[in-house]
Amino acid sequence: MKCIYINLERATTRRAQLEANWAEYGGRDWELERFPAVDARYIEDTNVPGTLRPGEKGCFFSHSAVIEMNRGATAPIFVMEDDMVLGKSTADTVNKFLNVCNSYDWDIAYTDVCIPLPQTMLDLVKLRHELSDSGEVRLLDVKDFPFAGATAYIVNHRSLDKLAGLLAQEEELNYPYDLVLRRLIYERKLKGLVFFPFVTSLSDESDVSQIQQDVSADVIWNGFRKIVWIDRDLKKVLPSIEQIDRELCDDESRLLGVLFAGMLSKSYTEK
Repeated sequence: MKCIYINLERATTRRAQLEANWAEYGGRDWELERFPAVDARYIEDTNVPGTLRPGEKGCFFSHSAVIEMNRGATAPIFVMEDDMVLGKSTADTVNKFLNVCNSYDWDIAYTDVCIPLPQTMLDLVKLRHELSDSGEVRLLDVKDFPFAGATAYIVNHRSLDKLAGLLAQEEELNYPYDLVLRRLIYERKLKGLVFFPFVTSLSDESDVSQIQQDVSADVIWNGFRKIVWIDRDLKKVLPSIEQIDRELCDDESRLLGVLFAGMLSKSYTEK
């Protein structure tokens, strides 16, 4: 499988971290390519229309360019941003999907997504508990719940022309790339799936995003993604969770957190 990661020229730390992670966990038959991300200066110099910030426009241009350049591919492609990480289970799980992917109705298969709403988080934690005993990974239809993000996703090669055409219709860039994909999925112009538990996650670099500025929300959302992925390391997530506790929580929210934690425990019963 052809795998393309998007990376700004100056983001050398992210590049090194991704390539080191890839060397350890990338699939044996996967080919890694770097796509030089479109930077904000190019966007400003070319006066790209739309209300997005220059960095967000650069992200949109980068993803859409990767899709455009790969039209005509004869197999699915894996598109990634440079704060994505693979785990020991990623390649095997993805390859199993690729072996049977023609039996699914799909255009995009996300390997993880951002979940912004507490109720959906709770539902997914319960589902993870259900699946963890058997080691099962399911493909969920993302139109059924709120989501965001385009950190890592596989595109069906048969859908590349369709996706490129839909993206080309965005003459003004007023919405981030991931939210445009989401809108197209909600409008049923694209069919989107997501692996669950997630089969990729985020690096530590993701907590200081190059694009988004709402760090408080990002840290919470990113922490959840790291907690529910298939190869999670809860000890590594702990520092960011402690940061949330220090900077955002008050006495009431801490007490409520314990109540919710109790209900999410595998030992919880309503009897």
